[in-house]
Amino acid sequence: MARPSWLSARIVPIIARHGVFPAAFLSLVWFAVAPAWATLAAPTKHGIHVVVPGDTLWSIAARHNTSVGAIAGANRLASIHRLQVGDQLKLAPRATIPLARPSITERHVVRSGETLWAIAQRHGTTTQTLARINGLANEDRLGVGQALELPGRMPTVRRASPPTVAVPRSAVLPALRSGFGWPSRGVLTSRFGFRGRRHHHGIDIAAPVGTPITAARDGVVTFAGWMGGYGRLIILDHGAGLATWYGHASTLVTRVGQRVQRGQLIARVGRTGHVTGPNLHFEVRRSNMPLDPLPFLRKGAR
Repeated sequence: MARPSWLSARIVPIIARHGVFPAAFLSLVWFAVAPAWATLAAPTKHGIHVVVPGDTLWSIAARHNTSVGAIAGANRLASIHRLQVGDQLKLAPRATIPLARPSITERHVVRSGETLWAIAQRHGTTTQTLARINGLANEDRLGVGQALELPGRMPTVRRASPPTVAVPRSAVLPALRSGFGWPSRGVLTSRFGFRGRRHHHGIDIAAPVGTPITAARDGVVTFAGWMGGYGRLIILDHGAGLATWYGHASTLVTRVGQRVQRGQLIARVGRTGHVTGPNLHFEVRRSNMPLDPLPFLRKGAR
């Protein structure tokens, strides 16, 4: 009951000096603001994160010091790639035992064409771990020559795997490259590769807003929504670990789970996300590793 005594000590002198109206006004302000202060100060056992434009499950997990798997499990997400602005996500409880920072035993120097995912796979860790111990705000921004600290390796138990038949690389790529067509009509303004110290994971095709974007190959829609700098994005799965990405769209006309055919309309060119003008950002990935799209696109099919 500290609030009435606090008010008495302050309101009574105001009444004596300035009259009743100023004192009544200050009392109303206090009773209006105090509940808000109490709400802000009240701790929450299980936090809630409201999805805003540009959020991904990875950025949310990093911000709240948790994992993608923990958030997906707590919210029973059918797809970790599909978030909607305004969604309320339950955050998994923080560990009661403080986690020790992984011991650093070696470093990796980034080379041309490498991604954080590929580096993590090579060294038996995860992109989240590498981003955390190296303070990376954006997992897609790596520079050639950049030194990344690697966590100490834990002993692993190797599982027996069924025998596999080796297939020459020269025989695999031509088969994967077949059946592709250009995803939109326009001017090729940027190619795959490094632009300064940053790697460009695909190609850019400049075209007016509203220009049709079509599936480069038969596939299934695995993502349709907003993803950070890509803006409105469509991801198609073509099997055999192969996927195509279509970014910066103004309108999406497909939904997750829909099967599409090569040449079918899936979106329209726009300027959403991090972009300087209307264009289609097109990527080809195998096992999430970006590949140069141009060898996959047939000549004269634009």
